[in-house]
Amino acid sequence: VPAERAALAKLTPAQAAESERSGAHGTWLFNAGMREMTSEESDRRAAAGEPFALRFRVPRDRVREVRFADAVYGDQAKSTADIEDFALLRSDGMPTYHLASCADDADLGISHIIRGQDHLTNTFKHVLIFEAAGITPPQFGHLPLLVAPDGTKLSKRRHGPVVSVTTYRDAGFLAEAFANFIVLLGWSPKNDREQMTRAELVEAFTLEGVNRSNAVVNFKEEDPFDPKAVWLNAEHIRTMPVADLSARLLPVVEGAGFPIGADKMARIAPLIRDDKEGQVDNVASPTWEAGDEACSGAACSGAAAAGVCRPSCSGSVWCSGSCSGWGPGSCSDGVF
Repeated sequence: VPAERAALAKLTPAQAAESERSGAHGTWLFNAGMREMTSEESDRRAAAGEPFALRFRVPRDRVREVRFADAVYGDQAKSTADIEDFALLRSDGMPTYHLASCADDADLGISHIIRGQDHLTNTFKHVLIFEAAGITPPQFGHLPLLVAPDGTKLSKRRHGPVVSVTTYRDAGFLAEAFANFIVLLGWSPKNDREQMTRAELVEAFTLEGVNRSNAVVNFKEEDPFDPKAVWLNAEHIRTMPVADLSARLLPVVEGAGFPIGADKMARIAPLIRDDKEGQVDNVASPTWEAGDEACSGAACSGAAAAGVCRPSCSGSVWCSGSCSGWGPGSCSDGVF
């Protein structure tokens, strides 16, 4: 790769001398003295212990445009006059992101690089690296960012639970429903479909269908779940075969300390599947098997039954012993 070694102190933009030139927006581009340094001088100063960085020598003998076709944002171009002599190796010998990612992509024979839109400007540097190494650049595609309702980029540091997959998993979201929600952030099948299986998403997805605008995840401080994610989860539950839903629910329920068994779980699963919210803790006007409790709106009636899902008018609760009424203390083992 055409590059140069030079004393780090001479390359630091904050210490730029008058001989260093700036781009169109006042950005630091290169140090003319460092570009003209001979290999012998560079080796002598490095051997003397001066810290140095390895930088890419952007061609400046003639100005040309660095171009690439982005699968989402279309044709992109930038003049070499506006690209700085960027670092490849830091003074501690560690490669920068630019060098490491390009070397890794070349070594692995990567054909497509799909990443966030915030890396779009880095791609001009990466094209230069690939060309200098004699490698055909991969196909690039940059995706819109996920942002909070206030327009800020989602981050683990600031938005913790919202960007954690385990938050959705622990709240009872199906993996396929969550994937469905994520894919629809920034992409659509162009035919108004929203609930889609994984196979349908794979078949319909194209990079050309990705929107260029950032996607907003609508959440509140007191509620990390986007309403659309909740709705999609309910829709996926509603269309799931009862046997499949029952099999998925059983380990969750028993893991929470309620050993109800597969038979009772199979009886309860249809109630959860038909719930308008698709959540275990919000059963609305279910039809119960004979002998189970019944709840219709605010009126609760029916005979108590041991070890079944017993709905109160505000939600569903579990009793693994014998039940004698509504509310706390009505279960013989104290769970209700």
